[in-house]
Formats: sequence, structure tokens, C-alpha cells
Amino acid sequence: MTDSIPQEALHRSITRVVPARGVAEGVNTMVQRSIGTEDLESLDPFLTFDEFRMSPDTSKNAAS
Repeated sequence: MTDSIPQEALHRSITRVVPARGVAEGVNTMVQRSIGTEDLESLDPFLTFDEFRMSPDTSKNAAS
């Protein structure tokens, strides 16, 4: 199966580490965005990657 994959695609080095940044998304919601920021302009702009977490006490106030 690897016969059709170019050798360059199999071995890559990490060239840069870009930490996620907090971004407001919706009302009172912060997400950590790692893809889809101006730090990574070389990536396609419609692609985003967000991470969010909610603790049980936070969800009680979500409807307020």
C-alpha cells in the first residue's frame, strides 16, 4: 500500500510549534484555537481546529 505514497510524504520533520490561543466563540465561550489563526496563514482559511472543556459547575451557569 505504501508503493503509491511518495517518499517525501512518509518522513517529515517538525519545523515549528504554534501553541493554541484562547478565542471567544459565541456568548461567554472561550475555545483554544490551534489551526485557523493568523500564525498559520499558510493553511487553508476555512479549516479551524478548536478545543473546549467544560466543568460541571460551569455548565450550571451556561443558561443564565
